[in-house]
Amino acid sequence: LKSQMRLVISDIALDNDPNAVDRIQRLLTDYAGDERLARYAHEAAKQFLNSKKYQEACDLYDYVVNNWPDTKYVLSSRTGLAISSIKLGDEQGAADAVDDLLLNHIDDERIARAIYLVNRRYFRRGEDLRARQVYRYFLDNWSNPELEIWAHAITAIAGNDVADPNAVDRIIADFAGHRKLAEIVTCIPDHFYE
Repeated sequence: LKSQMRLVISDIALDNDPNAVDRIQRLLTDYAGDERLARYAHEAAKQFLNSKKYQEACDLYDYVVNNWPDTKYVLSSRTGLAISSIKLGDEQGAADAVDDLLLNHIDDERIARAIYLVNRRYFRRGEDLRARQVYRYFLDNWSNPELEIWAHAITAIAGNDVADPNAVDRIIADFAGHRKLAEIVTCIPDHFYE
């Protein structure tokens, strides 16, 4: 299974195989029930997303979410599903995926990064209002005090149409030594200057 799936993923990356989707479907059928499928389907979906084959990415991310909801791949699959749906222009699919993220993972420390990645796509598409609504809901319902630093970064992003030149400095001063500081500090300028 591993070598066959890796070969398909390589073919997707190289745009070498017009039958990659059929080959993946065959592997999903032949190895149904094998827990490794969650990982490999997630990796293939990520490669489809990177290759700008958004519908194929959506289909595989959805497969992971529906068939392997208790694996470590479900949060990133929901994130990928939201991003792929945004890229497709599927507003309802994106909204449903974001709602699932917020409903099922609000207490997971990885949710902040996931919401940031999804909203970066919303902002790139010019959907600032939708991004701000998602950020506001997230901030109002998130209860993880250990990661309060994300709330400050998100507020710096969601609260302004232009970069706040002091936002990064304030976060650095307030959270010096925090384990997520480097990741957070790079997210704010990335958002405004991409």
